[in-house]
Amino acid sequence: MVNIKGLVPSALEQFIINNQDIYGDIFLVGGAIRNTYLGRKVEDLDFITTHHSIIITKEIADHFHGNYYIMDEKRGTARALICIDDKNLKVDFTMNAIALQLPNSGKIIDPLNGASDILNRSLKPCSSSSFEIDPVRVIRAVRFINEFDLSFNPIFTDWVRTASKNLHQISGERKRDEIVKILEKTDCKQALLILLDFGILENLFPEIYGLESLELDIPHVHNACE
Repeated sequence: MVNIKGLVPSALEQFIINNQDIYGDIFLVGGAIRNTYLGRKVEDLDFITTHHSIIITKEIADHFHGNYYIMDEKRGTARALICIDDKNLKVDFTMNAIALQLPNSGKIIDPLNGASDILNRSLKPCSSSSFEIDPVRVIRAVRFINEFDLSFNPIFTDWVRTASKNLHQISGERKRDEIVKILEKTDCKQALLILLDFGILENLFPEIYGLESLELDIPHVHNACE
């Protein structure tokens, strides 16, 4: 039995509960729950709410004397960097499919059997439009596959390829964050090969493909891209 009690620091949970009449329903989602199922350290807290996500994030940052910035205004995603009990936390308001409503009752909301997929190490999109709705998920998918050793059904690859063509719509901050996480937490060579195979790399760094025609001097036997 996975223990999900205490995932949210009590001071942060109490602040959210005290303002629930203003904020509405708030749910903990994403990495904190996933990492708990996998027995991994929890460093980031992702929340969803029905409205006021950017305002809530700013007020959390102000209350805990932290910093705040908007990651994607169109999608209502913002981040607070705060410190509670000498622990640095990243608090994001975003979207996900497995959730824990605050106050923490210990009951997971899991309409798509995400917990089972986590335990079976299987990465599945929530729907055929998941990548299209938020193209940054194609980069995140590569990180998850590599970081958590997940399987990914090839039938979803076309969805990834199509969505990756819209990465130009995503803010530089969100793309940067996902790329940095790949560099920090995964086998970079393997991740780059997956990015290349999925057609993501050419949409992130189109300049790379100009290197294919750049031949290097001896003793190099490959072009600059290889």
